[in-house]
Amino acid sequence: VNNVLSPVLFKMALDQIPPKAVVLELAPHSLLQAILKRSVSQGKILGLTNKNAGDHINFFLTNLGKLFLHGLEPRVSQLYPKVEFPVGNSVRMISPLISWDHSTTWKVAGYVEDIPIDCVSVYEVSLKNKPDVFYAGHQINSRVIFPATGFLFLVWKAFARRQRTTFS
Repeated sequence: VNNVLSPVLFKMALDQIPPKAVVLELAPHSLLQAILKRSVSQGKILGLTNKNAGDHINFFLTNLGKLFLHGLEPRVSQLYPKVEFPVGNSVRMISPLISWDHSTTWKVAGYVEDIPIDCVSVYEVSLKNKPDVFYAGHQINSRVIFPATGFLFLVWKAFARRQRTTFS
């Protein structure tokens, strides 16, 4: 009867949600998931509770983790009691309970010892060399520091050399 007398303006509220929003449904049963997914098609819809979930805590924490995956930063420290440091001697260490999962192989960049000489660019910068004296003017706290733009300049020169074009 209340909903008939005081209608909820749900459609108007849905129209206010940005297209790529992360929508968090705070309801005991997550009944609006289907409607929300149709209305916010490009966004992500998450519910923190589900009455059909076997393990409610696991469901809740899994969806909190999904918030991190979508770029949000919920303060999960608020879920746990405050830890007073230093902790007592009676507190068990958790490191023996943690182990690495080596079941998945990941590709990593390798390092080749024998790089062909035409691929290597070596540049010597010395304040004793007349063209490099101006670097002495770049100081921070009275210390001469090689400027970041100097590194960019050297990368630019190396790239031009690699492309076999003139540097200008």
